[in-house]
Amino acid sequence: MESQKIYEESNTELIKIRKALSSSDKVSIDFSKLDGESSRVLREKLSEGLSERIRTVGNIITTVQ
Repeated sequence: MESQKIYEESNTELIKIRKALSSSDKVSIDFSKLDGESSRVLREKLSEGLSERIRTVGNIITTVQ
């Protein structure tokens, strides 16, 4: 199990990311500041979303050509 310090740092980073998502055009994620589970979940969700969008945008490009 990770230490309380790691979870506190992770919580701070998660809050920073959430705030950036709602108020900025740039979002930066320092995965080294996240606990293992938060890092895994964010990477998984980002990968899923990116894969879906890559397929969709690729299909649009192919259709337009």
